[in-house]
Amino acid sequence: MTTCKKITLTAAAMVLSAGLAVGGTLAYLNAVTETKTNTFTSSRNITTTLTETEWTSDSGKNYLPGDVIKKNPVMNNESDQPVYMAVKVDYLDDKGNLMSAEEFKKYASITDYDNDNWKMATVNSDGSEVWIYMTAVEAESTEALFNNVTVNAGITEEWSSAAKTTTIYKCDADGNKLSIIDTTKEQYDPTVVYKDADGNIVSAGTLPTFNIKVTGFAVQASTFADYNEAQPELIKLVNSKTSAHAQF
Repeated sequence: MTTCKKITLTAAAMVLSAGLAVGGTLAYLNAVTETKTNTFTSSRNITTTLTETEWTSDSGKNYLPGDVIKKNPVMNNESDQPVYMAVKVDYLDDKGNLMSAEEFKKYASITDYDNDNWKMATVNSDGSEVWIYMTAVEAESTEALFNNVTVNAGITEEWSSAAKTTTIYKCDADGNKLSIIDTTKEQYDPTVVYKDADGNIVSAGTLPTFNIKVTGFAVQASTFADYNEAQPELIKLVNSKTSAHAQF
Protein backbone atom coordinates (compact mmCIF):
# COMPACT_ATOMS: atom_id res chain seq x y z
CA MET A 1 0.00 0.00 0.00
CA THR A 2 2.77 2.38 0.90
CA THR A 3 4.51 1.72 -2.39
CA CYS A 4 1.36 2.48 -4.42
CA LYS A 5 0.83 5.77 -2.59
CA LYS A 6 4.37 6.84 -3.32
CA ILE A 7 3.96 6.00 -7.01
CA THR A 8 0.67 7.91 -7.18
CA LEU A 9 2.10 11.01 -5.47
CA THR A 10 5.13 10.98 -7.71
CA ALA A 11 3.01 10.76 -10.83
CA ALA A 12 0.86 13.65 -9.62
CA ALA A 13 3.90 15.75 -8.98
CA MET A 14 5.19 14.98 -12.45
CA VAL A 15 1.88 15.95 -14.01
CA LEU A 16 1.88 19.24 -12.07
CA SER A 17 5.41 20.00 -13.14
CA ALA A 18 4.55 19.28 -16.74
CA GLY A 19 1.59 21.61 -16.51
CA LEU A 20 3.75 24.42 -15.18
CA ALA A 21 6.25 23.97 -17.94
CA VAL A 22 3.58 24.19 -20.61
CA GLY A 23 2.05 27.27 -18.98
CA GLY A 24 5.39 29.12 -18.98
CA THR A 25 5.81 28.89 -22.76
CA LEU A 26 2.42 30.22 -23.75
CA ALA A 27 2.58 33.22 -26.21
CA TYR A 28 0.18 36.22 -26.49
CA LEU A 29 -0.88 38.36 -29.42
CA ASN A 30 0.70 41.82 -29.69
CA ALA A 31 1.07 44.77 -32.05
CA VAL A 32 3.05 48.06 -32.23
CA THR A 33 1.87 51.05 -34.28
CA GLU A 34 4.09 53.04 -36.61
CA THR A 35 5.72 56.25 -35.21
CA LYS A 36 4.36 59.61 -36.27
CA THR A 37 6.81 62.54 -35.82
CA ASN A 38 5.28 66.02 -35.83
CA THR A 39 7.73 68.95 -35.97
CA PHE A 40 6.65 72.41 -34.82
CA THR A 41 8.62 75.46 -35.94
CA SER A 42 8.06 79.21 -35.75
CA SER A 43 9.82 82.25 -37.07
CA ARG A 44 7.91 84.53 -34.70
CA ASN A 45 9.79 86.38 -32.01
CA ILE A 46 9.52 89.34 -29.68
CA THR A 47 11.77 92.27 -30.53
CA THR A 48 11.70 95.48 -28.52
CA THR A 49 13.99 98.46 -28.04
CA LEU A 50 14.24 101.23 -25.49
CA THR A 51 15.06 104.65 -26.91
CA GLU A 52 15.58 108.14 -25.48
CA THR A 53 15.29 110.64 -28.30
CA GLU A 54 16.07 113.62 -26.04
CA TRP A 55 19.19 112.13 -24.50
CA THR A 56 22.60 112.76 -26.07
CA SER A 57 26.14 111.77 -25.12
CA ASP A 58 26.62 115.23 -23.59
CA SER A 59 23.31 115.43 -21.74
CA GLY A 60 24.63 114.52 -18.31
CA LYS A 61 27.93 116.35 -18.54
CA ASN A 62 28.86 119.60 -16.80
CA TYR A 63 25.47 120.01 -15.16
CA LEU A 64 24.73 122.70 -12.59
CA PRO A 65 22.48 122.49 -9.52
CA GLY A 66 18.89 123.10 -10.59
CA ASP A 67 19.40 122.02 -14.21
CA VAL A 68 16.55 120.16 -15.91
CA ILE A 69 18.03 117.48 -18.15
CA LYS A 70 15.97 115.86 -20.90
CA LYS A 71 15.64 112.09 -20.66
CA ASN A 72 12.58 110.32 -22.12
CA PRO A 73 12.64 106.48 -22.07
CA VAL A 74 10.24 105.01 -24.65
CA MET A 75 9.62 101.32 -25.34
CA ASN A 76 9.21 100.31 -29.00
CA ASN A 77 7.53 97.08 -30.12
CA GLU A 78 9.14 95.80 -33.32
CA SER A 79 7.49 92.38 -33.12
CA ASP A 80 4.77 90.79 -35.24
CA GLN A 81 2.51 90.48 -32.19
CA PRO A 82 1.28 92.64 -29.30
CA VAL A 83 3.25 92.64 -26.04
CA TYR A 84 2.98 93.88 -22.49
CA MET A 85 5.92 96.08 -21.48
CA ALA A 86 7.71 97.13 -18.31
CA VAL A 87 10.62 99.39 -17.38
CA LYS A 88 12.85 99.05 -14.33
CA VAL A 89 14.30 102.27 -12.89
CA ASP A 90 17.41 102.11 -10.67
CA TYR A 91 18.87 105.04 -8.74
CA LEU A 92 22.62 104.80 -8.00
CA ASP A 93 25.48 106.92 -6.66
CA ASP A 94 28.93 107.10 -8.27
CA LYS A 95 29.97 103.86 -6.54
CA GLY A 96 27.01 101.93 -7.92
CA ASN A 97 25.13 101.81 -4.62
CA LEU A 98 21.38 101.47 -5.14
CA MET A 99 18.99 103.72 -3.27
CA SER A 100 15.35 104.72 -3.20
CA ALA A 101 13.94 107.65 -5.15
CA GLU A 102 13.56 109.51 -1.86
CA GLU A 103 17.23 109.02 -0.95
CA PHE A 104 18.22 109.93 -4.51
CA LYS A 105 16.70 113.40 -4.11
CA LYS A 106 19.98 114.62 -2.63
CA TYR A 107 21.26 114.32 -6.21
CA ALA A 108 18.23 114.69 -8.48
CA SER A 109 14.59 113.71 -8.92
CA ILE A 110 12.05 112.67 -11.54
CA THR A 111 8.76 114.47 -11.03
CA ASP A 112 6.93 114.03 -14.34
CA TYR A 113 6.19 110.30 -14.55
CA ASP A 114 3.34 109.49 -16.96
CA ASN A 115 0.83 108.05 -14.50
CA ASP A 116 -1.92 107.94 -17.15
CA ASN A 117 -0.28 105.18 -19.19
CA TRP A 118 2.30 103.71 -16.82
CA LYS A 119 1.74 102.25 -13.37
CA MET A 120 4.40 101.67 -10.74
CA ALA A 121 3.81 97.99 -9.96
CA THR A 122 6.33 97.54 -7.15
CA VAL A 123 9.32 99.02 -5.34
CA ASN A 124 12.02 96.46 -4.57
CA SER A 125 13.94 96.32 -1.32
CA ASP A 126 16.99 97.90 -3.02
CA GLY A 127 14.91 100.94 -4.04
CA SER A 128 14.48 100.05 -7.72
CA GLU A 129 11.04 100.68 -9.21
CA VAL A 130 9.11 98.54 -11.69
CA TRP A 131 6.76 100.44 -14.00
CA ILE A 132 4.34 98.60 -16.30
CA TYR A 133 2.51 99.92 -19.35
CA MET A 134 -1.19 99.42 -18.70
CA THR A 135 -2.23 98.30 -22.19
CA ALA A 136 -0.89 95.76 -24.66
CA VAL A 137 1.31 97.43 -27.26
CA GLU A 138 0.90 96.59 -30.94
CA ALA A 139 3.67 97.28 -33.45
CA GLU A 140 4.18 100.80 -32.12
CA SER A 141 5.75 102.75 -29.26
CA THR A 142 4.68 103.54 -25.74
CA GLU A 143 4.42 107.01 -24.29
CA ALA A 144 7.60 108.13 -22.54
CA LEU A 145 7.81 106.91 -18.95
CA PHE A 146 9.08 110.38 -17.98
CA ASN A 147 10.71 113.32 -19.74
CA ASN A 148 12.98 115.19 -17.35
CA VAL A 149 15.54 114.73 -14.61
CA THR A 150 15.85 117.74 -12.29
CA VAL A 151 19.18 118.15 -10.52
CA ASN A 152 18.88 119.14 -6.84
CA ALA A 153 19.04 122.93 -6.69
CA GLY A 154 20.06 122.70 -3.04
CA ILE A 155 23.53 121.32 -3.77
CA THR A 156 25.95 123.97 -2.54
CA GLU A 157 29.70 124.37 -2.73
CA GLU A 158 31.73 124.98 0.41
CA TRP A 159 35.44 125.53 0.51
CA SER A 160 38.06 126.22 3.14
CA SER A 161 41.65 127.36 2.86
CA ALA A 162 44.56 126.72 5.19
CA ALA A 163 48.06 128.19 5.50
CA LYS A 164 51.16 127.50 7.59
CA THR A 165 53.46 130.25 8.83
CA THR A 166 57.03 129.39 9.87
CA THR A 167 59.01 131.95 11.95
CA ILE A 168 62.71 131.67 12.70
CA TYR A 169 63.93 133.54 15.83
CA LYS A 170 67.35 134.62 17.07
CA CYS A 171 67.65 133.35 20.63
CA ASP A 172 70.11 133.84 23.52
CA ALA A 173 71.96 131.05 25.32
CA ASP A 174 68.96 130.35 27.49
CA GLY A 175 66.62 129.98 24.51
CA ASN A 176 64.87 133.29 24.91
CA LYS A 177 63.66 134.86 21.67
CA LEU A 178 65.57 138.03 20.84
CA SER A 179 64.44 138.88 17.31
CA ILE A 180 62.86 137.48 14.19
CA ILE A 181 65.32 136.31 11.58
CA ASP A 182 62.90 135.07 8.90
CA THR A 183 59.19 134.39 8.35
CA THR A 184 57.74 132.19 5.57
CA LYS A 185 54.07 131.48 4.81
CA GLU A 186 52.90 128.37 2.94
CA GLN A 187 49.39 128.50 1.44
CA TYR A 188 47.54 125.24 0.84
CA ASP A 189 45.06 124.65 -1.96
CA PRO A 190 41.48 125.15 -0.79
CA THR A 191 39.41 122.12 0.15
CA VAL A 192 36.06 121.97 -1.70
CA VAL A 193 33.05 119.91 -0.68
CA TYR A 194 29.47 119.84 -1.96
CA LYS A 195 26.52 119.50 0.41
CA ASP A 196 22.81 118.91 -0.05
CA ALA A 197 20.11 121.13 1.45
CA ASP A 198 20.35 119.25 4.76
CA GLY A 199 24.07 119.89 5.07
CA ASN A 200 25.14 116.37 4.18
CA ILE A 201 28.30 116.08 2.11
CA VAL A 202 27.45 114.47 -1.25
CA SER A 203 30.88 114.78 -2.89
CA ALA A 204 34.32 116.33 -2.54
CA GLY A 205 36.32 118.24 -5.11
CA THR A 206 33.69 118.14 -7.88
CA LEU A 207 29.93 118.07 -8.20
CA PRO A 208 28.62 114.56 -7.49
CA THR A 209 28.31 111.85 -10.10
CA PHE A 210 25.09 109.87 -10.01
CA ASN A 211 23.25 107.40 -12.19
CA ILE A 212 19.73 106.65 -13.34
CA LYS A 213 19.44 103.23 -14.97
CA VAL A 214 16.42 102.30 -17.08
CA THR A 215 15.86 98.83 -18.54
CA GLY A 216 12.99 97.66 -20.77
CA PHE A 217 11.20 94.28 -20.73
CA ALA A 218 8.35 92.63 -22.66
CA VAL A 219 6.23 89.48 -22.71
CA GLN A 220 3.84 88.26 -25.39
CA ALA A 221 0.32 89.54 -24.80
CA SER A 222 -1.51 86.49 -26.21
CA THR A 223 -0.70 84.43 -23.11
CA PHE A 224 -2.57 86.77 -20.78
CA ALA A 225 -6.17 87.87 -20.60
CA ASP A 226 -5.26 91.40 -19.54
CA TYR A 227 -2.70 93.65 -17.88
CA ASN A 228 -3.45 92.29 -14.41
CA GLU A 229 -2.54 88.74 -15.48
CA ALA A 230 0.66 89.90 -17.21
CA GLN A 231 1.89 91.98 -14.29
CA PRO A 232 3.28 89.16 -12.06
CA GLU A 233 5.17 87.61 -14.98
CA LEU A 234 6.65 90.98 -15.94
CA ILE A 235 7.78 91.67 -12.37
CA LYS A 236 9.44 88.24 -12.25
CA LEU A 237 11.18 88.92 -15.58
CA VAL A 238 12.28 92.42 -14.58
CA ASN A 239 13.92 91.29 -11.37
CA SER A 240 15.96 88.59 -13.11
CA LYS A 241 17.68 90.79 -15.70
CA THR A 242 19.98 93.84 -15.89
CA SER A 243 21.11 96.36 -18.53
CA ALA A 244 23.12 99.57 -19.11
CA HIS A 245 22.67 102.92 -17.36
CA ALA A 246 22.78 106.65 -18.06
CA GLN A 247 25.40 108.49 -16.01
CA PHE A 248 25.49 112.14 -14.93
